[in-house]
Amino acid sequence: MTSGDLFDIVATDFATGRLARIYMTTGECDMGPHIASATHNAVWIPVPVGTAYRLAGVPGATIPGSGWRMPAPPPDLYLADRTWFLPPDALAGALPPEGALTRAEDLRGALEVAASDWAPPPRGPVRSR
Repeated sequence: MTSGDLFDIVATDFATGRLARIYMTTGECDMGPHIASATHNAVWIPVPVGTAYRLAGVPGATIPGSGWRMPAPPPDLYLADRTWFLPPDALAGALPPEGALTRAEDLRGALEVAASDWAPPPRGPVRSR
């Protein structure tokens, strides 16, 4: 995958990316395909080309420059300890269609919330001790 060709890439650490994904998927936002690596402690999120600059200055967001290359795994496989979450359609090739990408504005809001003291909702009944 090369940033700036068909999409831009926004990088964040694994924990912040996880919280942003949970926040987006529990709200009104759609999270598009993204790649994660526990070894690299990173999540890479493709956004529509020309929109990554909207995340400049957001805590936890890194914007690799145009032309930055990253090995991307085929859908449903690992490559260099990287795997897709919500992999792009295998029939459409290795690149997600623009309509399926995460919107930069939605990602900005989710990363800002993830950088705050927000915590995901509990996953079941909470039992007191």
